[in-house]
Amino acid sequence: SVCLLSPSVAQSSIYRRVSGRYTHCLDSRLLSAGQVLQGLYSASVGADLIIIDGSGGLYDGDGPGTLHGSDAEIAALTHTPVVLVT
Repeated sequence: SVCLLSPSVAQSSIYRRVSGRYTHCLDSRLLSAGQVLQGLYSASVGADLIIIDGSGGLYDGDGPGTLHGSDAEIAALTHTPVVLVT
C-alpha cells in the first residue's frame, strides 16, 4: 500500500480519498520537528511506499538563508530523497 503525506491539509484530505489510507500533514510551520517525525512514523506503519508531496519550490521557505517552512526542511528532517517531477 502507498502512504501519501502532504504539507497541505486540503491536499491531505484529497489523498485520503484517493489512497484509502489516512494521510498526515507535515507542515513544519504548524508542527514541531518531533511531531513531523511522529506523523511520518504513524503514516508509514503497514505501508510499502511513502510519498511526501511538496508544496512548491524545494527551497521556498520563510525567507532567504533559512530552510524553515520549506520542502527541503522536511526532506532534511526525515532523511528522505528528493525527486523532481514536472
